[in-house]
Amino acid sequence: MHINHKFGVLLGLMLVSPLICAAAGVGECGATFDYQLHHQLIESARRSHQATPVYGRDPQRPGAAAIGFNSELEAVTAAVNLYNPPSMARDREYMGAVLERHNHFYYTVGEGKRGEDSIELRLLIPPGFSIVAFWHTHGAPAYKRKFFSETDQRLVRLHHKPFYLADFTGSLRVLRPADKGRGLKASEDAPRHRNGFLRGLLVHSAAGVALNVCTSRDV
Repeated sequence: MHINHKFGVLLGLMLVSPLICAAAGVGECGATFDYQLHHQLIESARRSHQATPVYGRDPQRPGAAAIGFNSELEAVTAAVNLYNPPSMARDREYMGAVLERHNHFYYTVGEGKRGEDSIELRLLIPPGFSIVAFWHTHGAPAYKRKFFSETDQRLVRLHHKPFYLADFTGSLRVLRPADKGRGLKASEDAPRHRNGFLRGLLVHSAAGVALNVCTSRDV
């Protein structure tokens, strides 16, 4: 499966360093992460015809034997906690799928190309896994990047799966197939594109608290 998705982009590599987050919800924000090594893994997968790398609780150890998360939301939050900081710092978009196997959940990741406003997500799903959702980041701070674009909406309609968005404010929102836009429309001063932008719905924890995700790292 190939998904071409319009974004706004740019980047370089991030080296190992701690991630900073005030209230991350599910997922580890203080742990170190080798972005350079991970970039190499992503590039290798993109250029090969092997199955898309699948990530579980240890992002340094991808593969079908990875230990999965207990829920779709745990997988999404772990993914955006890792990738929202570099997405913001280098203004590059990241996107992936959430996969399910035997009631455990995993994520994949792809990254936007330098200097282009698009991202191609290549998915060769390993046997036994199925797609249950998609997630993405929106790069550096910009007012319009708090919203789901028309392109985002088309992906939800096409694949009939929830689509999560982490933005520069630390908000985590979701747009679901059943959402028709009513009550989700962006404010009147929001940027317009065809049918307009949608806010989506804030994602809450089981305790009913809106989740915040990582936005920066220690430099």
